[in-house]
Amino acid sequence: MEEESSEGNNASSAYELHTSPTPLERQAVSLSSRRNKHEDDEEECNSYDYSEDCSEDSDDDEEEEMSVKELMYAVNSYHTIAQPVTITMVLAAMAVIYINTQDTIEQGAAQLASTYTVFSLDTDSDSKSTTLAKSFANALVMVCFICALTFVIVILYKFRFMRCLIAYMVYSSAMLLGVLGGVLFDVAIEKYRLPVDTFSFLFALYNFALVGVIAIFYQTGIPPFLTRAYLVATSVIL
Repeated sequence: MEEESSEGNNASSAYELHTSPTPLERQAVSLSSRRNKHEDDEEECNSYDYSEDCSEDSDDDEEEEMSVKELMYAVNSYHTIAQPVTITMVLAAMAVIYINTQDTIEQGAAQLASTYTVFSLDTDSDSKSTTLAKSFANALVMVCFICALTFVIVILYKFRFMRCLIAYMVYSSAMLLGVLGGVLFDVAIEKYRLPVDTFSFLFALYNFALVGVIAIFYQTGIPPFLTRAYLVATSVIL
């Protein structure tokens, strides 16, 4: 029995020695495991989705591009508005200094005051309370007149009476350029003693108003700078 057990132990130890890996085999196994791990890492790196990063970068670029476009649009809008406003203010100031006189300023103020004056004021005979009541009534009439005109314009716009509105604006622009512009030019002619006959003056004034209405409202075949010039002239005359 002892001999059989010793033979079994020798056989098992021989089997273990036969089946245990040698150092070369261990090194080969470690190298193969490292190679497999490296290949797995490469597959993970290759299979990584870069679309999210690319989309984030593209979003950032689009935001920067939109911000630059918005900035340029704001600058262009400011320049488009500031340029005609500045020209209008300069020309209006020059018209007041070099065209208007003290007589024309007083005459215009008197005409403007008499236009909306329903109750005449007499400070010599009326008492203070009567003068205050008449002034308040005149102011109320002026405010009611402006509110009524505004209400009529809103009603016309609400019910789509666009032809009436266009006709009103065309008529207003024609009268502004023809009548008020004629008064302004007449004052300049009288102040600087310019030799102009009546027929030439009326003919030039008629063409000035007609071309202005066409340039402002029709605009077909009219250069844009001419339309802007008439808009500035309208503001200066006002």
